Amino acid sequence: MPADFVPRHWDMADDQGRKELCGFAECQLLEYADEGLHRFLVGVAFGTGSVPVRATVWTALYRWYRRLDASGKSPILIQTESIRRFFGSVPEFLAVYTRFLKDPSLPDLLRETVLGDPVFGFLRYPDPDVLPALAAQPAAVSELADAIAGIARNRAVFGFYLGTECIRFLGWLGTVPEFREQMRARIVAFQGTDLDHACNTTLERL
Repeated sequence: MPADFVPRHWDMADDQGRKELCGFAECQLLEYADEGLHRFLVGVAFGTGSVPVRATVWTALYRWYRRLDASGKSPILIQTESIRRFFGSVPEFLAVYTRFLKDPSLPDLLRETVLGDPVFGFLRYPDPDVLPALAAQPAAVSELADAIAGIARNRAVFGFYLGTECIRFLGWLGTVPEFREQMRARIVAFQGTDLDHACNTTLERL
């Protein structure tokens, strides 16, 4: 079956059909790891489709990554080459990821994704090599930071550990001199909450 079979039939399928196509795509990735198919699935995972379909895609991707590497390490990273590979450019990545984090269905997606975590793990290991490109996109970075702060504030839905990761990521953005003061202000707003320790340790590094 050609590697573009799933992308070509995706738009014509309903949700159940798309879940079945996802299972077929996973088999194809296991067999010959087509890069175009891989990028297509990542695009669906970060897209605006239904939660059950996107959860199925995320689970299939992480299951495949585990078969490639016992640690299950994802190649989808906040890192220059990974951003170019899956999103095309830093501006495109910022737009896609900010929309993803602001999606009202994100809590449902995280609950339904069986393997991996497309928020916690993604924020935890950013690569400094992307910072110069981020510095050139101040308005888009500010929107991303607002989305991340919003997740940290939503304690009942997203939990303590993701909140601490959000604080640390804001601190990482603050290592860019142009962003330092606005990131400090966002982090200081969480002092006195249960994220106080993460705030203080992060502020000490800025």
